[in-house]
Amino acid sequence: MILIYFKKDSNFWRISGFPGSCPFDQRIFSTVFFNGESYGAAIWQIPELYGQLNSPQLERIAALDAHSSKIKCVLWWPIGRHDKLISIDEQNLFLWSLDSSKKTAQVQSQESGGVLHYLAGGAWDPHDVNSVTLTSESAIQLWDLRTMKQGTS
Repeated sequence: MILIYFKKDSNFWRISGFPGSCPFDQRIFSTVFFNGESYGAAIWQIPELYGQLNSPQLERIAALDAHSSKIKCVLWWPIGRHDKLISIDEQNLFLWSLDSSKKTAQVQSQESGGVLHYLAGGAWDPHDVNSVTLTSESAIQLWDLRTMKQGTS
């Protein structure tokens, strides 16, 4: 399911539902946006209705605000209940720790894509949660999240 919301201050260009939504809570999802001057990504939660007639506002859990170039995607830990997220911009890979109760996200590590200029996206290996693949127009790299280095596992 893809959800589309608009926010007055930002022009969202990608709002992810499944498969970009949280694997352990369907009400939590990620957005990636560009407003003409800056790039951003955020984690949001759709509030419970509890019998209310009017839908309450979306709640921003955290901003993924360490990026300095165009953000391509946000990847959720592929299985189970976990606090790890990955965000990929045109040049970097970020590993985040999300605390939804405190409404914070902190960068655990960041690495440059190296020879892959202008990263296009990536995918988390569902069979090895320590492996992520980064892609560009002409190459693919396998990254080991334990060391944040390129390689094989």
